[in-house]
Amino acid sequence: MVSINLIEWREYQTKYERNIFKRIIFYSVGFSLMLMYIIHISLTYSINKSSRTVKKLEDEQYKYQMLNERNRLTKEMIWFEKAKEKSEYNKKIIQKIFYLWGNVEASMVCFTGVEHSKNHTYFSGYAYSPETLVKFFQQWHWEELFSQINLRELKDIQQGFLKFSFDTEDQSN
Repeated sequence: MVSINLIEWREYQTKYERNIFKRIIFYSVGFSLMLMYIIHISLTYSINKSSRTVKKLEDEQYKYQMLNERNRLTKEMIWFEKAKEKSEYNKKIIQKIFYLWGNVEASMVCFTGVEHSKNHTYFSGYAYSPETLVKFFQQWHWEELFSQINLRELKDIQQGFLKFSFDTEDQSN
């Protein structure tokens, strides 16, 4: 009988299969590492690109906020100047009213309210009698300040005392 020794062949086959297995593992690990590296590079690029875009947007937002702040401050300064001018105008009118009242003998007329808004001034108060109120209007040189006077209320309260209110329209400067 013939005896064939297959041990060498089996050993060679085992070595060959191990070698193939090692190559498969090596190529799989290498391919996985290369794929992870490519993904890492592309994600890093995308993140950097997004970061630059975010930085540009933040810069634009900052510029926009500064522009809005500058516009707000400019508007506030314009408003303040207009309010200051209006305040000066109102102050002059009130000063003139008190100056003209100082030239009137008005011991029987008592003003309880004076309000000024836009180009109108509103007065309210009490008078001792209708004659006293008429005398006050005759002595008061209101035409220097106002273009017209409109009587809003004239009411007899008690024993000849009158409650009155009127508004005036300021003359334009």
